[in-house]
Amino acid sequence: MASASNVSRLEQHIPADELPQTITDAMWLTRRLGLSFLWVDRLCIVQDDEAEKDEHVRNMAYVFANAYLTIIAACGNANARLGGLDKKSVPKTNNKTPSASHLDLVAESKWNSRAWTVEEALYPRAFAGVTSILSKVFTGGLVWGLPVMFLEAALLWQPQVSIRRKVLPLGASQLNALPSWSWMGWYFDGIPVDILLWRAAGDYVESSAPVKRVTRLASNGLQYRGKSSRRLNPLPDGWSRVGADFKHESDPTTIFRYPVVVPPTKGPEQLVMAPSLPGTFLSFSTTRGFFDVKISRNQEFQGRSNPPIAIGNIYDRSGRWAGQFRGHDSWLGIQSSNHDGNEKLEFIAVSEASERGGSHVFDPEYLKDVQDSNGNIDYVNVLWIERVGEIAYRRGLGHISVQTWEVQAKEQVPILLG
Repeated sequence: MASASNVSRLEQHIPADELPQTITDAMWLTRRLGLSFLWVDRLCIVQDDEAEKDEHVRNMAYVFANAYLTIIAACGNANARLGGLDKKSVPKTNNKTPSASHLDLVAESKWNSRAWTVEEALYPRAFAGVTSILSKVFTGGLVWGLPVMFLEAALLWQPQVSIRRKVLPLGASQLNALPSWSWMGWYFDGIPVDILLWRAAGDYVESSAPVKRVTRLASNGLQYRGKSSRRLNPLPDGWSRVGADFKHESDPTTIFRYPVVVPPTKGPEQLVMAPSLPGTFLSFSTTRGFFDVKISRNQEFQGRSNPPIAIGNIYDRSGRWAGQFRGHDSWLGIQSSNHDGNEKLEFIAVSEASERGGSHVFDPEYLKDVQDSNGNIDYVNVLWIERVGEIAYRRGLGHISVQTWEVQAKEQVPILLG
């Protein structure tokens, strides 16, 4: 391992008996593949030089992006060797079809539990490098794994089974330093996050389904959505018209319905440094409403034993069905009280949406209650929140018809979302 005390010696010569067997195997494989260079983190980064380590971590995305290939030691320790390099290390098989796929074996490996794989949901090592690259694409960068320019859409992540909060006490206050509003503040226990609504929000490409979302937060990636093309004069930098649609100079083969905010494409390429961890809280103003809820069903993930989540129905003050929401666990009540099924839950608006010919968010049996004569559905994307003092915490994601929301959720309030 490279350190300040031995880096000069290792730059001249690395004794073979000082190298773990896995790294020796990687060197052998590199030569057999006809490649000239091998990058190994424990040798190429001086481990006890925090300044150098920080610089390497921030540039990690460039290391992997420019690599010919990546060698993964997926099991064992540093001396476990790379399997399959010689006959002695090839595991015996009975020539039957393996019960687990390659992806399953990788997912269950020790390697997949390490932070370098971006499996961990904090910002150590590897994730900061990834965000450096992504920040070049998303104007304003990322905040806790969510692009600022599309924040109103990025907040629409949801779990497929019950998830648990990650807890990192913040100093003497003992507040959780990990935000509830980001997927990074939760344990998903091996279940992928449901980003169906992220894909639905990407309607700026001509081939996508028409979905509109009007942001209520301070993001501007979709600021041209809904504006008539006749009013876009002059066009944003880099954009040109193709009939009634648009094209951007960075991707001349794709036709867009409307321009989206993109970083400048001209000028020398510069390294974008990933910011340090941002604050935990989102501060904004929006409308809120209190609604009666009742559990509809529990949702499980097929083939997994993870606890289910609760799917709830939302009712207006007259007892009529008004929408649905998905909790982040199987509990629909306020955690600080004994839930008797009659309490009202607090919801806050984050964006509006419109769908036609079906729905990503409502069960088919309820569509007739929210569709207009043309089959269109207008609704508000809402977060179910629970307050601890002055701070609101995310408990679930829901959708309420615009008509009901405008009647029953008129109060404009400041929100500090932790």
